[in-house]
Parts: sequence; C-alpha cells; structure tokens
Amino acid sequence: MATVKLTLFNAERDILVDVDVSAADAQRASTDTLFATQLLNKIMEEIFSKKAWCDPVAVASSTGLSKKQLESNDSMGGSDSGCSIKSNKTPIATLLGKRLKQKEEHEQQKSKRHKERMEMDEKFLNVLEKLANK
Repeated sequence: MATVKLTLFNAERDILVDVDVSAADAQRASTDTLFATQLLNKIMEEIFSKKAWCDPVAVASSTGLSKKQLESNDSMGGSDSGCSIKSNKTPIATLLGKRLKQKEEHEQQKSKRHKERMEMDEKFLNVLEKLANK
C-alpha cells in the first residue's frame, strides 16, 4: 500500500502537520474535513500520549518544591545535615524598598523639571515685558 504525504492544519496549536497516510485516507481527507480533523486528532494523540524520554529539570508547584525534592527530604528523615532549601525569590521588603527608592528619584526628577520649566517661563515673560515696554 502506497503512502502519501499529507499536510493538515491543527487549529488548536495553529500549526501545519505533515503526515504520511495511505492513498485512500489522503483522498478521503482531501474531500471530507471531518475525516481530516479526526485523522489529525488521532495522529496528534499518538504523538503526545507517549511518555517523555527524559525527566524535566524542574517541576513547578504551589509549595515551590518538586516531588523529587520532597521525596529526598522525606528520605533524609530528621537528619540535621545543615542543608536547607533556599528560596530563589527576592524578599518582598527588598522589592518594596527598591520601588520606593525609584519612586522617590522619579518625584525628585519631576520636581526638578517643573522648576526648570517655571524658571524658563519666568525668563520668557521678562523678555516679553521688555519688548512690550519699548
């Protein structure tokens, strides 16, 4: 049985997928969109249902610990090895301090610009008064 390369559009992932199908399936898919969709879904399910060949480097969870870290902590029991899991998150107080400092600098720059504009306006008014008095 001859196989034909068929390009199908996966709307969920917004990609084109090239698949090798039998000539009869290719003919039917070119005329029947429902069949083409079912064929694509079957192929995508085959691809994504397979177990990954490697483990992820990190796993996100609400507690911040992956299952492997929790298991390793449980296996250690109550041993005091001096090791503790450090959080990579910046403390909120530090972030707040930085933000307040940025805001203060911004306000100072804003007031400086305002003062400079007011001085320029005053000089401009003085020049206009001199011209008007001549």
